[in-house]
Amino acid sequence: MATAPALSCQVDRAAGRPGRVNERRSLDYLHGGMSERSAGWAYYLTARTKWYWGAVTRYDIHSPFLVDFIGEVYRDRRYYHGFAELSRKHKLLDDAARLSDKDGRLLFRLSLWLRPTLLYVEGRTDNPISSYLLAADSRTHIVDTLPTADSAPETEPTQKLLIVIDLRSATAGPALQRILDRPPKETTVVVLGNHGNPRAEDTWKRALRSPAVCASIDLFSLGILVVRDGLSERHVSLVGSRYKPWRLGFF
Repeated sequence: MATAPALSCQVDRAAGRPGRVNERRSLDYLHGGMSERSAGWAYYLTARTKWYWGAVTRYDIHSPFLVDFIGEVYRDRRYYHGFAELSRKHKLLDDAARLSDKDGRLLFRLSLWLRPTLLYVEGRTDNPISSYLLAADSRTHIVDTLPTADSAPETEPTQKLLIVIDLRSATAGPALQRILDRPPKETTVVVLGNHGNPRAEDTWKRALRSPAVCASIDLFSLGILVVRDGLSERHVSLVGSRYKPWRLGFF
């Protein structure tokens, strides 16, 4: 019985300071977590700054395709009655944070503008991405998986594809590469989280270099890749004119 206190004392001395083991471990964990968060914020601010300085406003755009996109999608401020219900429903879902209302409404307007005949969205058909896209036209056929290594989207010549890929998913990068290696004739790919982390940004940059991509638009929170015959546009990073008020198209 007398050996128990001695054993306890030895354990405490081996730990360094009696009674402080858990506190030190907690501080080490907190320090590690803060370091990761600091690195994340540093990366975000660096990526955001690089994107901002390279971005143009609508006054710098003269391409008919991009002008149409800006007017029908990017700057469309019309409020549709279904937005409130979509926003309320998605706040109850676990993955609601994966898509902001702003980006969801942009996807809705993009679907209205493109009028795709086939949607590819990974995940449940009631997730925020699918819900916003189908709200534009519930008759559109949707596939809830991305193409695998053994398959590419099989489409008819008249079909128009809209594919949404979230680069925060580990399988999204290879799927994006497969699609661009054998893209259908008329395809638009929305890339979510294209600046979310260094791996995602590298994947996004590789996609921009693909010979299949005829036009690309970078909105920072998401990017858009366009595959279309007869279209050849330069890459554009687009920011609202109020964030660069000195760029009014005079220079």
